[in-house]
Amino acid sequence: MNYQECCQPIHNDVTLAKKPEQLMRARYSAHLTKNVDFVVATYHLTVTPNKTDKPSRIPSTVTGRGSKSLTAKMGFTRTKAM
Repeated sequence: MNYQECCQPIHNDVTLAKKPEQLMRARYSAHLTKNVDFVVATYHLTVTPNKTDKPSRIPSTVTGRGSKSLTAKMGFTRTKAM
């Protein structure tokens, strides 16, 4: 499965995530693609982030060395989009 099939559609319309796993995959790939807006927009309803606390970027520790093996374990094929 690649990003364009799995997560890009959900990044464009979160209602396409019909199962928790789909949302979690989309959130994970949002971290890899540094899509901060999607990550913040999909916080749990009980989390109300302060707009001034909104992160401006995804920390490199999230997108660093471990992401490659975790990506493979989740069934993703790494593409240039990721």
